[in-house]
Amino acid sequence: MKCHSCGAQFDDDLKVCPYCGTMNSKGSFKAYRKKLSTIKDNVDKLDEDAYTSLQDLIIKSIIKAIFVVAFCVGLGILIGKLIPVNIIDKKYESKTVERLNWYDAHYKELEVAYQNKDLDKLQELFSDENATSYYWKHYEVYTMWQCENQLIKEIERYQREADFKISTYVIGDALEILHSERYAKEFLSLADDDEIQELNESRQNLKALLMSIGIDESESHLLYIEALNGYYLDHQVLEDRLQEVLG
Repeated sequence: MKCHSCGAQFDDDLKVCPYCGTMNSKGSFKAYRKKLSTIKDNVDKLDEDAYTSLQDLIIKSIIKAIFVVAFCVGLGILIGKLIPVNIIDKKYESKTVERLNWYDAHYKELEVAYQNKDLDKLQELFSDENATSYYWKHYEVYTMWQCENQLIKEIERYQREADFKISTYVIGDALEILHSERYAKEFLSLADDDEIQELNESRQNLKALLMSIGIDESESHLLYIEALNGYYLDHQVLEDRLQEVLG
């Protein structure tokens, strides 16, 4: 092409005239388009490389996961062969037999202690490592007596020692006996008349004990509702509320 400045002839792909340096718009535009095309190709290649790397990473992760699962399964099979299930079953069966034997040997003592409301004797019997409460029908009454006894001890210390805090677990057990519909339903479904009478007496005793520290029936019910989380009591909530109530 001919330079419009100096009149020299030169290749129209050049960005400037090689003789006078005047810019060639046509050549500059071609160079710009070529550079833009190169950039686009590079970006496309980067996308392709990134996709390939991601695929490789996913494949490697899947292979590792398969290897770990296979290893764990193999290890489980090996352990299962080294420690047969029948050994575990025999240990469980042996422990069950020991507990049944304990219950048969101490049944009369349990019944006598229950009839005499001898909490100390019951606690002594159940302290045995082979003791089981599963077969004894009066165990729920025994736990109510325990709750009363523990609450009495906690209140005595609370009234005697200025910095003593009553255990939220002891208070929580008392609230369960007083206000839990689930507890009452499960207990009453198995209880006889004597046990129902014990439940009612225990509830009256627990109400009186709580009243002695300024927690009346409506306040105790409110404490239970606020601390209830599903089927269980949130002891942190209960502790915070007790601080407000007891000061």
